[in-house]
Amino acid sequence: MRTRNMSDSFIYELPLQANPEQENVLRTRFGAGGHLYNGCLGEALRRLDLARQSQDWQKAKKLPRSKERTEYFQKAIKRYQCFKNGKIVWNKLTLKPLYDLKDKERVEAHALAHKTKYVRLVRRNLRGKPLFYAQLIQEGKSFLKKRHTIGKGKTIGLDIGPSTIAIVGEKTAALNSFCSELQENEKQIKTLQKALDRSRRATNPGNYDEKGIPLKNTAWKYSKRYFKKRQKLSEQKRVVAATRKTLHGTYANQLVSLADTIKTEKLSYQSFQKHFGKSVTQYAPGIFMQILRRKAENAGGQVIEFSPYDTKLSQTCHGCGEIKKKPLSQRWHRCSCGVEAQRDLYSAFLALHVDKESLDRTQAISAWASAGPLLQQTLSRLEQTAKGKQRLACFGLSQRQSYTPVEDGSAASEVRDDVPGTMRFRESFEELECLAIRTP
Repeated sequence: MRTRNMSDSFIYELPLQANPEQENVLRTRFGAGGHLYNGCLGEALRRLDLARQSQDWQKAKKLPRSKERTEYFQKAIKRYQCFKNGKIVWNKLTLKPLYDLKDKERVEAHALAHKTKYVRLVRRNLRGKPLFYAQLIQEGKSFLKKRHTIGKGKTIGLDIGPSTIAIVGEKTAALNSFCSELQENEKQIKTLQKALDRSRRATNPGNYDEKGIPLKNTAWKYSKRYFKKRQKLSEQKRVVAATRKTLHGTYANQLVSLADTIKTEKLSYQSFQKHFGKSVTQYAPGIFMQILRRKAENAGGQVIEFSPYDTKLSQTCHGCGEIKKKPLSQRWHRCSCGVEAQRDLYSAFLALHVDKESLDRTQAISAWASAGPLLQQTLSRLEQTAKGKQRLACFGLSQRQSYTPVEDGSAASEVRDDVPGTMRFRESFEELECLAIRTP
């Protein structure tokens, strides 16, 4: 039996050079591939059932874990299995990859120097034109670029929301919105969706009741303009997905450069989807966490996730230890013991001091003397650059009732913004949005 290789793997993608005739062949094979996959899956499941019903399988189940037990399982599977090895050759079709001849950062050289486990072909539509790629699943770890350093020996706490992320370290604090660059694309998508709806209603006036609700089991007609707009909408969604993935990867690299240990709550992003559907669809915080885990592990770091039900960071005050529920609309933590902070930043600060699924209050109290002014300075800078009511409502800056200026000579007065430009999100490519504050 062919055993599964459990070694590290990474994916490197090469564009393929295909002429119109080869594109037609690929389209046909991709269509047939879907039917073939379903057929093979059904056959594989049928054979697996037969193998489980065999005498060898039943005999193996009764044995303790041993070499003999494994041999019986392999014997049962082998009886019912059926398996059939630079250019990409698929039967009589030969495709030439387009290699990066410059490869300035040696990414492609690193990928091609590793053993290839298997190759899969991917089809994508860019601007209405189908393009094909070969994904090489290589053995080993992906290339770590020189500019992507790791903050060795440092730790940061994160608080992830449906559309925001707060970061707090010993000398670093930031409050950001996810992927604000996508807002303009989202407006274009909404405009196209409205245009498609108007076109459907104009072409099929009899398919709606008097309230404008579509009727069931009706035939639909579409105009040529409708198909052009639908193709344009598909392209816009592809651009949004590709841009979001790039932004997530960039920001994950920035976080890994700050610290090799990242602490955050282990959240249910399915629950996020139920309660904050639009925000989760647009910003994809769950995908961001997947990318962050992978990049941290590849760089030799780690992402530590702990249960929010055990720690209750959004309800806890480190100063007095009181646990009090807050509605989601309440974006500020204010306690009678004198602790006051923006809710997301405060949760990130508490996450920094979680150890073994519980908050270390002693450590948090000791760190608050310098962290409190740092968080205030972060918000002060954010208020100066905030634009639009949407961001104010998202961060809760409009709920801020009081702010005590930091006196000269105090620890917070020395806080300065010395983070390079690569450490910042951009609202546009010209305007900085992310704030990352560090003390000397």
